[in-house]
Amino acid sequence: SDVGTAQLNLANAKNTYERNLNDPAVGQLFNVVLNGNGGWEHDGKAITYIANGRNDMGNYNIQYKEAANPNLAQAFTFTKIANNVYKMSQIDADGNVRYICTGVPHGGNADQIRTTTDAEQALPVQVIPTNTEGVWNLKNGEADKFIGSQDAGVFTVNSHINFNIVETAKPSVTVNTTAAGWGTLMVPFSGTELPVGVKAYTCAAVEGNSLTLAEVDVLVANKPYIIEGSWNEMLTGNAQGTALTYSEGLLTGTYAQIAAPNGSYILQKQDEKVGFYQVDTDVAQPNVPANHAYLTNGGGSAVKAFFFGDTATGINAVMNKIAAGEIFDLSGRKVAKMQKGNVYIINGMKVSVK
Repeated sequence: SDVGTAQLNLANAKNTYERNLNDPAVGQLFNVVLNGNGGWEHDGKAITYIANGRNDMGNYNIQYKEAANPNLAQAFTFTKIANNVYKMSQIDADGNVRYICTGVPHGGNADQIRTTTDAEQALPVQVIPTNTEGVWNLKNGEADKFIGSQDAGVFTVNSHINFNIVETAKPSVTVNTTAAGWGTLMVPFSGTELPVGVKAYTCAAVEGNSLTLAEVDVLVANKPYIIEGSWNEMLTGNAQGTALTYSEGLLTGTYAQIAAPNGSYILQKQDEKVGFYQVDTDVAQPNVPANHAYLTNGGGSAVKAFFFGDTATGINAVMNKIAAGEIFDLSGRKVAKMQKGNVYIINGMKVSVK
């Protein structure tokens, strides 16, 4: 009967709750995902911290942004207070444990959902299984009302209150440039130091068919880079991303696999040559994997590919080409000696002699 099925579903939900949430293990993390709200526009999206979203109310706004993704700031720790009552927290962009609280500590009211770094101000959240297996309600223990939403924000409101609570993990980003010696990378946490012999660059511009690269010493969260050198390592940290894509200069990084835009450039090896090759979706539709980046050409679409010299900065390459006498003027003629005041092409790069 329908009643029997409902009772069985409720028993299964309670068993799942007891097994996975009643006593979370140390380090166990969960995404909280809107689901089961009749196909509402934000169903399937996880609660995400938005840094500096509400400076007047606890420095952080909380929204439903994207589907559950380890690269995004969506992983919650549930710290047990009493049976089925918890403090919900995340590690924020500054490395602090930040708890969900009401607006009261910030001059607001008990219906508001904000955050705090003070554990004593944390909101007691009651986790309640529903009659549907895997679907839960969250209750604001101070206002004695359900947590839900009327739009993309998280509120104390008795609408759109059904959630999935899904175990997740810290982001793990695998870097592997061993084979090609080049790669692209974007990580959702800051402070990643480069191994010996590995270099990282941003790309702000192109000149002709040459990339203008700027070397960096440490990787910053949510910025795409070009990587040079042999690097094979798994990186982990606390996620700071709040969007699926981020752009810096001519590079756009992604935290989920996406289709490469037509006319963009993706890093590939073709005919034994590594470079950024232009995408023509009429011919093929390549993808950009998660934690990688693609390139746009600020100078137009005439260039079909960008290639690397002996080194990205070109310093050693220039010296080697000079020593070999491989110097060309702007007309493409090989010259034996450079003259002051002129511009030459060396290793595909323009060099001005002063």
